Amino acid sequence: MLAEVRKWRRYRHRSLEGVPEPGRIPAQATGEAEAVVRALAELPAEYEEILRAKYLDGQSVREIAEVLRISPKAVESRLTRARAAFRMAFPQLGLET
Repeated sequence: MLAEVRKWRRYRHRSLEGVPEPGRIPAQATGEAEAVVRALAELPAEYEEILRAKYLDGQSVREIAEVLRISPKAVESRLTRARAAFRMAFPQLGLET
């Protein structure tokens, strides 16, 4: 799955086909990748969206701000809260960070 995400990041401007939907666990996801997807699915949609944009899509803070129509400072604040929520979701799934 990680190879697919990396490949998609290179070609993200072309198509969203093959990219996991937010909140869904792809059947081919295993091990650590599955745990990450499950932890993301546990987060509020706002946090899941911003973490996916930053880490899976590889967007900059400025790009995320433009897409969400919020200030870059607001993006940074949401990322901070989303990271904290993600760290809390991992132990709840019985995983270690």
